[in-house]
Amino acid sequence: MGNTPTVNLLNQDQLKLSYFSVQMSGSDRFRLILAPDEVKQVTKNVLNSTWQIQDENYQVGFAEFKLKGSPWYKYGEEDLEVKYFLSSLIKSYYQIGWHLKASTDLERSGSDTDTLFFQKLEPVDTSVICLSLNSSDKIRILGPDNLYEVIKNSVLNAWPKGIQRERMFGLSYEIKLNGNPWTDWSRDSSDAFNIPILVLEIMRSLFNKGWLFVAAIDSGKSQSSLNALYFRYAPDQITKMDMENTRFFALTLNKSDRIRLHQSDQDLNALISNQSYGIHSLWPRGIQKESMIGNALEFKLSGNPWDSHASEAVESRLLLNNLFNLFARYGWNLYATCDLTKDLSNKSTFFFRTKPIEPKNLVNFCLSLNESDKIRLINGDSGLTSDVKEAVLNGWHKGIRKESDYFGSFQIKLNGYPFSTFGSDKVYTCAMMTLILSNLERRGFKLLCSADVSQKYYCDKHNYFPVDLHSWFFEN
Repeated sequence: MGNTPTVNLLNQDQLKLSYFSVQMSGSDRFRLILAPDEVKQVTKNVLNSTWQIQDENYQVGFAEFKLKGSPWYKYGEEDLEVKYFLSSLIKSYYQIGWHLKASTDLERSGSDTDTLFFQKLEPVDTSVICLSLNSSDKIRILGPDNLYEVIKNSVLNAWPKGIQRERMFGLSYEIKLNGNPWTDWSRDSSDAFNIPILVLEIMRSLFNKGWLFVAAIDSGKSQSSLNALYFRYAPDQITKMDMENTRFFALTLNKSDRIRLHQSDQDLNALISNQSYGIHSLWPRGIQKESMIGNALEFKLSGNPWDSHASEAVESRLLLNNLFNLFARYGWNLYATCDLTKDLSNKSTFFFRTKPIEPKNLVNFCLSLNESDKIRLINGDSGLTSDVKEAVLNGWHKGIRKESDYFGSFQIKLNGYPFSTFGSDKVYTCAMMTLILSNLERRGFKLLCSADVSQKYYCDKHNYFPVDLHSWFFEN
């Protein structure tokens, strides 16, 4: 439902942008923002083979397909058809050289779908599979049947409560777990310690079969449809030595003040615990307690970094930024980021894998999207500030209201409410963020991840929504 907005965007083909973006809007709209003509044609081809198009609208820098039914509100087998469509589309984009680089939350509504950002790289002939997390206890696998046993064994190895039921469900192989992992995670119950290990074990097993993580995408507006994990087949990028030697661990942000490392080895624990350059030196408010909780190494931080305001909100993102830098310098690559529940207090889970250490001076910074109208550049220099500001002015039609220093970060307060809006403004928000990515890519920076690192939310009798949106972390 809803109307097609009238927009006046820049022409992608003239700009030669390295990114375009995708919106799943309303109940039935699929939108391309700043996409080249080849992407529009491929999208139409995939839609014609997987979904019925009711109407099309093309404007400069913008294309919209009105789809039959309400795909973003589907349940059960129909929801799987949406994920099959997205798998097919991502595969087709890779084949023409557009790689999925981010799935991010640009809307303060707790029920909105993710926005997807694709970067122009080399064409890749690949396959894409989907692992859909559903209800409180289900994993549905859209992929070849030779992976069913692989994922089943991963679940049996990592989930102590075991499997309640297996069956074919529509297009998928469904595993129903004992217990309620996807709701236990938001409650931080005792079972919650096994949930990141469960997802980590699945990622590890798929990696060893040649499947690389692509993104976690929320394409459904119902509470029962959680993130779906997408992987692509890339056996040429994973050597036998990689399979034998690659190690993984997970990092979670818990309660309002905890960081936990799951399946971290002794060397990694020593690295992060180091008094000179580990977490003790990176969090200015100090560490209250360091302890093993279950099989996780937990740090209880002073303050409330994941429910923070003012200077602490900047410091919390800078802490993660510096941790990512520390891990990378010692051979740990940020491999995947995903949200495991739609609870508004949920935060992202980070998965790392070992990689060869690159002899270069890493530069990391964070772009934080805050409240309904603010962008903060944390740990960025004046050149990056200019690049971000230029993209904002070119992408956001209402312009900038104010620029200021915000506890050491560069803050842009925009006119209007780009992160709490509707109609054409939603398109301009997406265009602005696409231009930011493209500008920063030209400066040699790549997006490490888009992550939810705040549990702040607003609540009254009629409203219930997060205060802040995702934060983007970059490295050179």
